[in-house]
Amino acid sequence: MREKTQSFFEYINWLFKKYQEVQAELQGREAYRIVNVIENSHSPCLIKVHVVGTGKEVDYTPQEIMEDDHLLECFSKQDVRAIAFHACNDLKKPEYKISESRFSEKIKKILFRVKKYASDETIEQSADKLSQDQSIIARLSPQDAHCIGYAYGTENIIMENEEKRKLWEMHEENKNGPAS
Repeated sequence: MREKTQSFFEYINWLFKKYQEVQAELQGREAYRIVNVIENSHSPCLIKVHVVGTGKEVDYTPQEIMEDDHLLECFSKQDVRAIAFHACNDLKKPEYKISESRFSEKIKKILFRVKKYASDETIEQSADKLSQDQSIIARLSPQDAHCIGYAYGTENIIMENEEKRKLWEMHEENKNGPAS
């Protein structure tokens, strides 16, 4: 009986050592691999991730992966670098874009319709109102922000010229005397 017990313990000991070896071998491997990166200028980047050992592929945004330390540790160093790169690039993407601009005869100003990329939210305002809203201007592409600023500046020049013309006419009227 003693021999059976001893051989049983030897077997358990051997099994435990094999288990540790397998664990050590698996520890060095990555559990996830990047299969594809889907980039779009109008929406957040998506990373297609393959779960090693299964046939599953899962879509994540780079920010989702970066926020989960355990998930991030399961990628290779090269994949982590790629994830960080795409996460940083997504931070630089504008959140708003000009979807439409039109001239309003009623208020004599250019109206801009600004759309938020990630939602259907739209804002319609004149260039002077938009240029004063730094929270939106900062989240536009440089070209769109320039377009709004240019329209605002042009409107101001036109208004100033109109005021100068009126003042000149008043001056000319006063200079020539009131008409009787």
